[in-house]
Amino acid sequence: TTASSVSEFEKYNASIPYEIIDSYPESEGFIDAMVDLIRKEILDIKEPYRILFTAHGIPLKTIQSGDPYQKHVEATVAKVISKL
Repeated sequence: TTASSVSEFEKYNASIPYEIIDSYPESEGFIDAMVDLIRKEILDIKEPYRILFTAHGIPLKTIQSGDPYQKHVEATVAKVISKL
């Protein structure tokens, strides 16, 4: 879906400057935004807590065929945890 969306955008918005970010799981801006949101939510917690990261599932055969989704989620979580 990404390729078709970019194609449509380029067709109708050719004169607008833009940048395509192909993969953002470890992008500093993305990670910093997530960390900031989490920090705001945990600021007032007085007792021990755990943070639960969730993601939608995809079929194992999709992962085994090379889809990077699981690795991207794991990389994002690792970066967020390291910054917290």
